[in-house]
Amino acid sequence: MSREFMEIKPEILIEAALFSAGRPLSVEELSEGLKLSKNGIQKILDNLINTYSTNNGAIEIIRSGNNYSMQVKPQLAQHVRSFAQMEIPEKVLKTAALIAYHQPIKQSDLQEMFGSKVYDHVKVLNEFGLIRKRQEGRTIVITTTQQFSEYFGIDTTDRDKIKDWLAKKIRKLDKNAKKKMVKD
Repeated sequence: MSREFMEIKPEILIEAALFSAGRPLSVEELSEGLKLSKNGIQKILDNLINTYSTNNGAIEIIRSGNNYSMQVKPQLAQHVRSFAQMEIPEKVLKTAALIAYHQPIKQSDLQEMFGSKVYDHVKVLNEFGLIRKRQEGRTIVITTTQQFSEYFGIDTTDRDKIKDWLAKKIRKLDKNAKKKMVKD
């Protein structure tokens, strides 16, 4: 390990790791990658969360399940969304939302809603680890995974709470769309 690396404060390293990862990281991943103790990392993460939540900046550090990530504060996200690169195509996100809202859902029911393109969507979501498929007789049943909750910053894996979270987001999007229509 270089001398320069050893002189960097652990807080700075953790902050840099969260920023550059582009995905939620666990304490274990941070410990392994940065060669720091898990207890030390947990204390630093708690301090960073507090620091970011009390400042007036645009960024926050959140805990989602057992993972941590850095993100734009929700009240600013709608203003800067157009600058962010989307990893998952919008049509696939719609399929993900339907799966989360109706889970467990049969793949055949999804196919009735979206047509045959749903098979491609399910493949992409499965590759991202956001859904779980299980065979029940001749039917495939789909549910979301822990990674789904972490990816979207939902602090639960309970399907009813995910459904409530999605419903609130949809209402908020509808409300913002109506406001925009009134302005235009």
